[in-house]
Amino acid sequence: RRGGASEWYLEEVSLNSHRYLLDRHTLRVYTTPTDAGQWPQLAGRLQDGNLVRFERAQEQRFIQGLDTYLKSQQARLKDVFDSFDRDHRGSLDRNDVAAMLRVVMPDASAGDVQYLRMLLDLDGDG
Repeated sequence: RRGGASEWYLEEVSLNSHRYLLDRHTLRVYTTPTDAGQWPQLAGRLQDGNLVRFERAQEQRFIQGLDTYLKSQQARLKDVFDSFDRDHRGSLDRNDVAAMLRVVMPDASAGDVQYLRMLLDLDGDG
């Protein structure tokens, strides 16, 4: 792997006869932008040499749940983040994120929580 853990390095890979970009540190797979100025879009995760696509329905439920929660609490996102950042380090660990997800999406399954926790873990540190 080129680059350190704090750097975002994507390499081109071919999966199922399609070209993608792979972050080997997190095993996340991204679409290749078609136009200049576009960013890669998250497509899924590499597992056993295959692309496992992320389901967008869970992401939409999270966004809707977060929106509903913010409105019901009359809170800003920063305030919600701070309320779950128990050690006040400016980041959420996996337990903090799981607690937040369970409040925002009370009907979320353990799989939903794990999926969204992975999705929100941008640097892949768990």
